Amino acid sequence: MKKLVGIMIFSSALVLSGMNPLAGDPSPRVSILAALAPSDETTNKFESETDIAKIYLIKHRMTMELGSDKTKGNLDGSEVQVDPASLRDGHMYISLRTLKLSGAAASVGWDAQKQEAKVTMKPELSSSWQELIFRAGSSGAFRPNGNVLAGAEIPELLLSEGRVYIPVKSLSLLGIAASADQGRLVLEWSEKFIEVTKQLQESKGTQVTFSALYQQEMYAPQILTSYGSGAWGGGTGRQTGSGIDLDGRIYNRMEYTVELRPGVNPLRLYAVSAGMADFSVTRTVDNPEQIPVSFTEQGAEYVELILPESGYVKLNAGKELTLAGGLKKAGSGLDELTIIQQRYESDDNDAGKPGYKTVNTATLSISEGEFNGKIFFPEPGDYLLQVYSPRYIPMPESEPASVLWAELVVKVE
Repeated sequence: MKKLVGIMIFSSALVLSGMNPLAGDPSPRVSILAALAPSDETTNKFESETDIAKIYLIKHRMTMELGSDKTKGNLDGSEVQVDPASLRDGHMYISLRTLKLSGAAASVGWDAQKQEAKVTMKPELSSSWQELIFRAGSSGAFRPNGNVLAGAEIPELLLSEGRVYIPVKSLSLLGIAASADQGRLVLEWSEKFIEVTKQLQESKGTQVTFSALYQQEMYAPQILTSYGSGAWGGGTGRQTGSGIDLDGRIYNRMEYTVELRPGVNPLRLYAVSAGMADFSVTRTVDNPEQIPVSFTEQGAEYVELILPESGYVKLNAGKELTLAGGLKKAGSGLDELTIIQQRYESDDNDAGKPGYKTVNTATLSISEGEFNGKIFFPEPGDYLLQVYSPRYIPMPESEPASVLWAELVVKVE
């Protein structure tokens, strides 16, 4: 090896385009099996050791008679006291109090000084807009940042007899379907849930297989794996069960097989219109020195890593890791590598969701086709190191791009 070339550590990560998945697979961590019709092994039994979650919805319905003296309504089969629905200038209105009573809204509020009403819906509704603002004297609805919601023709709110009313027309934006039926106002909505019923803990294998139940009238969920620093990717598994009768609902079963890195693997179960649930699986390794460094297809073509010799390294806190190697190919612009140093955070990443968070970004100079430098690990934790190429990928009407070449895992104790 040639002389040691220093590494410069920056406090913020570089924005790198062209995040190549490993081994040339468009989804490196999930074995994507096309959504199939149920196989011969289809079962309608719930008792499956591989089920880790169920996805379902709870439907709600609220009705109230139309008329200025009608104060009785019905919510999911029970009688409730409501403010009369109001009809003004051909537009129908519902009071903030009644909307809060329905249980669909997490909160409603009136700012007398600003003359505006704020409605925040429960996240379980997965509505187009979780929060909207309505202003007295102004038509339309407003986003939390104060900008008017484009394309929404909404009448202005109504103040009547000490009550604040918002137009029923706006409810569709908030996840509620409204209709008039035989002199009644009918409101319908549903709450969607992803309930993790079993926590995966550890696996000694290179992959793990599990399944999830989802209510038949909902979309099949996907499994996402962490590419690091807030990036996720994945796909749909395969259907292995249908017609599963449980808790008064009918479910299908989806099965997923996920490739595992050594150490912590953040996973995310994602369902359209039902949100997401995060969990993790830890792959334990008896012989870390036998784990190879993971290279992308382009990385294997361009670079070799001499140190470390393993793709799973254990260090003590306060120690440094040497990265040394060379290029297999020469070319213009192949002047430096970028090392993204990420640490697994169980509850302080991606807006409070677990995953890998960038803690440092380093540039490692390439001199005469070789590189050699050190990365410092001051604190215990599970780390992911991603090695990005020089910016050598031509891009139309843009600067050349950098791509992922390799990654390795570091356990700091």
